[in-house]
Amino acid sequence: MDDRRDLTAAGQKMQLDLGSDRLKRDLTELRVRTREFREDLREVSRAGRETGQTLSRAFGDAILRGKNLSDVFKGLALRLGEQALNRALDPVGDALGTALSSGLEGVFARGFSAIRANAKGNAFANGKIVPLARGGVVDGPTFFPMRSGETGLMGEAGPEAIMPLARGADGRLGVRTQGGSGGTAPVTINF
Repeated sequence: MDDRRDLTAAGQKMQLDLGSDRLKRDLTELRVRTREFREDLREVSRAGRETGQTLSRAFGDAILRGKNLSDVFKGLALRLGEQALNRALDPVGDALGTALSSGLEGVFARGFSAIRANAKGNAFANGKIVPLARGGVVDGPTFFPMRSGETGLMGEAGPEAIMPLARGADGRLGVRTQGGSGGTAPVTINF
């Protein structure tokens, strides 16, 4: 009889342990899902803000510039369509970029390191994003987000320079360069 009680108690303890492990897994999954849900909410909120800004700009253009209402709606439809397309393609681009960089990284790591270098101006180097705070060159069509919420396109007609801007002693905004060997002669191009 004591053996039976001991066996029953051991079985109950095992069930509690298994239940505890399952609870831990479930809680971990709940945390992951909650994090994903928050990210989705942030994305929906961002999309709503972008749409609101687009609507405001469109009607502001109509009022301030006296645009024809049908032209305003055409432009609005184009902007909203572009935003929707960009949001839809973001995950595809992210997945392709990750797959390509991972796959190519593996190939190049096996002995093709000389080929690894990217063309000057490429936005990616060895699968990493290249910071352009010090300038650079874009040598093909490249989309970029603008502060206004719109999408810009650069490099569509050939190579384009990205140059950091600085304020000169006179307070004007321009491109600052520094000389190489020999003396230095600061040159500022103001816009």
